[in-house]
Amino acid sequence: MTSAKTTTVSPEIIEAIRSKKTLYCRAVDTKSWAEFERIALPNATLVYKNSVNGLTTDASDGTNLPSFNSRDDFVAFFKKAFEPLQTIHMVNSGSFERISDDEVKAVFALVTHGGPTCDSKNGHVTAGGYYNEVYKNVDGEWFLKSIEFEKVYNRV
Repeated sequence: MTSAKTTTVSPEIIEAIRSKKTLYCRAVDTKSWAEFERIALPNATLVYKNSVNGLTTDASDGTNLPSFNSRDDFVAFFKKAFEPLQTIHMVNSGSFERISDDEVKAVFALVTHGGPTCDSKNGHVTAGGYYNEVYKNVDGEWFLKSIEFEKVYNRV
């Protein structure tokens, strides 16, 4: 990683990263887990946290949120966890900052709805937060290198 001469990100790079984020949301919602090979690097780190009154915690209602040290671990976990669920992930257009010649930091706000596919009335949740991400350019294509997601809103 070499220092960036400027923090400005070109419109072409912004659109490439937005396309990856859109694919990420669609892949999760449609359970198209093989798509993650096109989205994230094999050694991508993915961390999920809760924020309670502005304090970041690793637990919500006594349940630890997952962290992953690889794309494959992430996919294996969510493939099983989301099997009985229907979800929709919606992100905003994001903000972008070049942090090196081959890396860009992106922040996306998220609102998501989810619940069991077998019950239209019980167990549904609306949540929101921020994806703090780093994308890396590998051979001319941008890939997710890391996510730190902080959930700031959750209602059942």
